[in-house]
Order: sequence, then structure tokens, then C-alpha cells
Amino acid sequence: MSMTQRYAGMLRRHAFDWDKRDMPVQAECCRQAARHMEELQAKVDAVQSPWQPMKTAPKDGWGVLVLLDGSDMPHGARWLRGKDDPRATEATEGPGWHLTWDGSPVAEHDGPRYWMRCPNDPDA
Repeated sequence: MSMTQRYAGMLRRHAFDWDKRDMPVQAECCRQAARHMEELQAKVDAVQSPWQPMKTAPKDGWGVLVLLDGSDMPHGARWLRGKDDPRATEATEGPGWHLTWDGSPVAEHDGPRYWMRCPNDPDA
């Protein structure tokens, strides 16, 4: 049960109590607040996360943001196919994910877990 469901249920219980005390205005306010909370939660739930599973990530050398295992900060990374890749650096040994800022490879045990496209430059 989500916190929204708990609070909405609590508000409905208060509305029931206020109905018994002949306080219809307070009861209706609680019922409307509970409905409003549930409608807002439904809208939030309907919005999908921009993060996608790694199996759908582009492997064409294009830079994307990735979430590495054990980190809550996104990192710029790209898939490089090996030393023959045009974007390869001295650190490129074989195919895999590499950080965009210095070309270092992302270790297998570090992920990445999820990816998303980089946002557009707001000044462009």
C-alpha cells in the first residue's frame, strides 16, 4: 500500500467520523482531499521514467547518460566497439562502455544499469 493510499484512507475515515458528528462540510472536504490525492498520484504514476534498460541502449558510439551500479550520479558514456573505433582512446581495449570525458572503460561489475539520451543544450 502506498503512502497516498494510506493518507486517502485516513481522510475517508475522518470523513466517516465527521458524518457521524453531523459535520458535513468537514466530511466533504476530507472526501475531496482524498480524491484529489488519488488523482494526482495516478498522474504521477502515468509519467514514465526517462531511464531505459541497457539492452535498448544505442551501440553506435553516440554519447548517452548512464547510471552505474553503486552510483546515484549519471555519467556520460558511449559504446566503443574496440581499438578500431574512431573515438577509441589509449584505454580502449575491446568492445564495451566507456566514459565520455576521458575514454576510460566502465568495469563490468560497475554496470551500467540504465541509460537515457542526453538533454538538448538550452542555449542551442
